[in-house]
Amino acid sequence: MKEFKWIIREDIPCWYELAWDEKKPAIILRVHQDFIETIPIIASGAPIIRYFMGKFKLQEFVGDLKKNFGFDGSILRNPEGTKNGFLEYLVPLPKIKVETGNRCEDCKGSGKDSFAQSHEDNDRECSYCDGSGREHIYKWHSAYAVSASLNVFFSIGYYPEKETSAPFPQLMLLYTITDTNIWRFTRRRV
Repeated sequence: MKEFKWIIREDIPCWYELAWDEKKPAIILRVHQDFIETIPIIASGAPIIRYFMGKFKLQEFVGDLKKNFGFDGSILRNPEGTKNGFLEYLVPLPKIKVETGNRCEDCKGSGKDSFAQSHEDNDRECSYCDGSGREHIYKWHSAYAVSASLNVFFSIGYYPEKETSAPFPQLMLLYTITDTNIWRFTRRRV
C-alpha cells in the first residue's frame, strides 16, 4: 500500500500554486509539469462532470491539463510553455453584475437610495444600482463554469501520485464548493 505524505506534517514539493493578475483581472494557476504527467485525462462522462454540466447548464468540458482545461473554456493554458517546470493557466474572472441600459426601478434613475431619501438622508447611494441610476442583472453562468472547473482541478490535486521536482514546498491545499445556494452550507438553522 502506498504511503501518502501529509502536507500538515511534512514538506511536500509544490504541485500547484496561485497568483493574481490585476490587469485582467484573473487568477493565475501554475501547475508543475511532473504533476500534470501523473494526471489522467478526465472523461466528460465522469459523475462530477455530468453533475456540473447538468446543474449549471454548462456546454463543454476539457479534462486534459495539457490543453485549456475545465468547463466552457474557463481555464486557459498559456501558450508560452513551461516556466521553471510549471505550466501556467489564466482564469479570467467573469463580470457577473451587468448593466442592462434601463433605468433602475428602485431609485427611478436618481442613483439615490429611496428609503434613505424618505428619511431625509439624501447622500446614500441606491444599493440596487450602486448609484448609477441604471438597472443591473446578474449573469452567473461564466462564474459557475470557473468555479466548477477549479473545483474539479482542486479535487484531482488533493493527493498527488508522485512528488514533483519543484525546489519549494506546497504551502496549502484548496477545497471548493460550487453550488447555487451556498447559504445552506453556511447559515445556521434555527
